[in-house]
Amino acid sequence: MLMDKKIKIAVIDTYVNVNDSCFKDIGIHIHPSYTTMCDEKITHGTLVCSVLAKRCKNIEITVFPIFDSTTYEADIDDIIDTLLIIGTQDYDLVNLSMGTCFMDRYKDLKRACDDLAKQGAILVAAYDNNGLLSIPAVFES
Repeated sequence: MLMDKKIKIAVIDTYVNVNDSCFKDIGIHIHPSYTTMCDEKITHGTLVCSVLAKRCKNIEITVFPIFDSTTYEADIDDIIDTLLIIGTQDYDLVNLSMGTCFMDRYKDLKRACDDLAKQGAILVAAYDNNGLLSIPAVFES
């Protein structure tokens, strides 16, 4: 039964304080390949995951912190590479509270997102804060 199955969520974002009390009822961890990329000063990832934890109890979250601790930006190559890694595992939902307005890697990013959707994953991505056309939010997948 689906309700008995934990929903596996991949969150591509910033550092997440997995020891925060809001995560006491769910499984949450930082992907082992990404632990050196953590920067505790950026809390966006913790906020995103806390919303998921508050609204959904039957979940298991894996965090992929990819933001640079100096520029506070995520490199498009890191986003695509992370999506490809996520594609080798069995996630039900992929959350990207980010996007880009730069279209130079459009095809590569679209292919990575489409591949995840074909595997059955639901992808959630944020639009640009200023309302500009941004990827991957505009993709149908």
